[in-house]
Amino acid sequence: IVFVSHECIPCQRLGKNLRWFQDKWGDLAHLVKVDVRKHMRIAMDFNIRGVPTMVIYRNRKRLMVVSGERSKGELKKLFKNVQIAHEPTTVKRSFLSSLLG
Repeated sequence: IVFVSHECIPCQRLGKNLRWFQDKWGDLAHLVKVDVRKHMRIAMDFNIRGVPTMVIYRNRKRLMVVSGERSKGELKKLFKNVQIAHEPTTVKRSFLSSLLG
């Protein structure tokens, strides 16, 4: 889950890198973007203090929270670390829908 604001310049740059990430890794990972201005309640529920912030889940378990802009190389390394540490899986859409209400 990626928490962003459309006014945030680092969020816009991260968005470009996440589109690249989705093109490359989309079959193994699902990205959900949450605009904190439109979905303030969700941001509060996740205790989001700043944007951009990524909350990474696997099998409904929160693995890590990463704040700030990340380059393509950093995203690739982050995903490989998560992939190595855990068996490949997919996130059920019903779980994602329940997070977004």
